[in-house]
Amino acid sequence: MKKALLLFIMAAATLTLTGCDNKKAETDKVRIATQPGVYAANMLLAKVEGYFEEELKGTGIELEYTSYMSAIPMNEAFAAGAADIGISGDMALLVARANGLPTKIFSKASRSEKMVAVVVRADSNITDIADLKGKKVAVTKGTLAVRLLSSALNSEGLTLSDIEMVNLPIMDKTNALTAKQVDAAVLWEPTLTSSINQGFVKRIFDGQGGIQQNDCYYFTSEKFAAGNQVILEAYIRAVEKANKQITENPRAAAEKLKNEINLPTETLTELLKTFEFSSVIGETEFEELKRVEEFNFENGFAQTRVDLNSFIDKSALNAVGIK
Repeated sequence: MKKALLLFIMAAATLTLTGCDNKKAETDKVRIATQPGVYAANMLLAKVEGYFEEELKGTGIELEYTSYMSAIPMNEAFAAGAADIGISGDMALLVARANGLPTKIFSKASRSEKMVAVVVRADSNITDIADLKGKKVAVTKGTLAVRLLSSALNSEGLTLSDIEMVNLPIMDKTNALTAKQVDAAVLWEPTLTSSINQGFVKRIFDGQGGIQQNDCYYFTSEKFAAGNQVILEAYIRAVEKANKQITENPRAAAEKLKNEINLPTETLTELLKTFEFSSVIGETEFEELKRVEEFNFENGFAQTRVDLNSFIDKSALNAVGIK
């Protein structure tokens, strides 16, 4: 009797990873690529709370977390076969895919129209986007920062060719701005709020009003997706727990994240309220991805087109009941 009970408990512990069709994961280690940004708060909270470990309990699967400052080095890790699950903004994902990186989106992570902004020095006499004509603007090429800059310029009848783009990593932009090496920069969270709160910069344009959704997604390699859908399902369930926690009590979530995101608890609490944390990939997300893909191709950031129907893989979402 005791032996039968033990076998039942062991089977129950691994049920989430075997599924009703007895499919099993092909790997015994999952390498998760994180970013220290507010847009990744649900991923980071799931890490801190051990939600993914809970979903994998009893399977013997090991987890390895590595933090990257932006999507660019993260994509390099995927290209080298050194990561299995990552998070990135829509533009960087589509550029990488167009350039041949064999990845797939399997879940949405977050969205915030205020996440990215064009900023200038706090003492700058630049007051609006029209003033940027002929100026140097720091961006991180291949990221959603470029698209926001383009949208900002277009709003004043300008294009990217009307300014001088200076390609810099996110951690160098504020310094370049305050040192007057550039006239403006495109920052994202948490660097954006941190730089504003320290009095270094002021915001002059962001994606509010439907200008830019700034969707971030969880993605994986085609190879990993082919043999490990049950792990992706477990990952989505873990992140959904974090989504619920952030929505119901953003301050408690911010306190848990104080070692993951470099912002004071009160500041992070307010920022979390400006984000939508959801796994759903619906028509709204598809249409935005379509706009981003067209922007990349039309502006020469991608030399080939991306088939969104094959790039988006909702099978793990559907398996956990998210349509």
